[in-house]
Amino acid sequence: MTSILRRVGGDSLLRTLLAALVIASAPSGFAYAANDPHLTNWFASGLAGKRICMVGDSTTANASDLFNELNNFYSKEGEGLYNVQSILNYGENGASLAVFLADGVVHGISTTIAAQADLYVISYGINDVRLGQTTEAQLTSLLTSAVNRILAAVPKADIVLRMPNSFLSVDVGGYGFVRPIGNAPAYSTILRDAYMSLQNHWSNVAVLNTQDAVFGRGSPTSSVLMANQIHPSSAGYIALAQSLVDLIGLKPPYDPVQAASALSANPTAPYTIYPRVIEDTSVFNQVATGRWVASSVAGAPNGYLDFTWPSNKAGDVVCGDILQLDANHVYALPATCLTVAVGLNTRIYNLGGSLPPFTMTGGTVSVWEKW
Repeated sequence: MTSILRRVGGDSLLRTLLAALVIASAPSGFAYAANDPHLTNWFASGLAGKRICMVGDSTTANASDLFNELNNFYSKEGEGLYNVQSILNYGENGASLAVFLADGVVHGISTTIAAQADLYVISYGINDVRLGQTTEAQLTSLLTSAVNRILAAVPKADIVLRMPNSFLSVDVGGYGFVRPIGNAPAYSTILRDAYMSLQNHWSNVAVLNTQDAVFGRGSPTSSVLMANQIHPSSAGYIALAQSLVDLIGLKPPYDPVQAASALSANPTAPYTIYPRVIEDTSVFNQVATGRWVASSVAGAPNGYLDFTWPSNKAGDVVCGDILQLDANHVYALPATCLTVAVGLNTRIYNLGGSLPPFTMTGGTVSVWEKW
């Protein structure tokens, strides 16, 4: 109970109640639970060496924040896409699904098939419906044709139909993307219903319902997730990446049997036997967690690590706590450590030259303590 004593104080009853609250609300592990049954080929034998092909319009082609998340965070050790060989951007700015199927763009259906990817993520339809030229039935037919042609040519591939985002009801920036503007809610519904109608239509095609999971149904007047009427903002793409990885990401689950064995063999430092034992929230409490930001060069004697824990809470991390990097690298903070605020983030100083944070370039950082 040292955590409650040092951070809260108070009588034993308060400490007990707080401990119970923290244990009840703490995460049970970092593993993604999705493993959709439609994606058995994708998950089979793990993700090492596999390729993803992202197919779509400008919300794929110009989605730099989406690809930054996938490549610079989720592909790092310990994250859901670790060991994926490549993520191809086959987006085409301004393209419709009809044009894609007619090979009217560089990354048309033929080029897409030629990629021979292990997983295709398709997000088309915005440019088909936004001017009122395509009905729900027509869009469903186009999507069906796209899927059938890819599966016929790449039978071992799995496919995710990534539902396009909903539209705003206000023409932010006056671009005239949606006409008539009053039809924005109806067009959003066409996109959603066409994609949803294809759920369970194929054994190896999953539907990612981004309108319910990320952007919301209908057409709000504004949203922090949208940059303009039809394109997501940076925040929208970041949220979209998380939703996608929740579906297609794969991480080894926390193993309670190994954790129990490690605690029995070495009660003081069980993480030296099974690093993820610290995710046993009946024994350990998560003090802080965030994304890697920066670290000192390899071998620096008084090295540091920056992560996105709020700077005003830097004092929550103290010497003797346990540092977890990339899920499977766990070390006790040395007695000489020092935590300070750096900008909006937290820096841990004096880590010593032997710890591996100095080789990190991304991923999740967590700090734990023993109850």
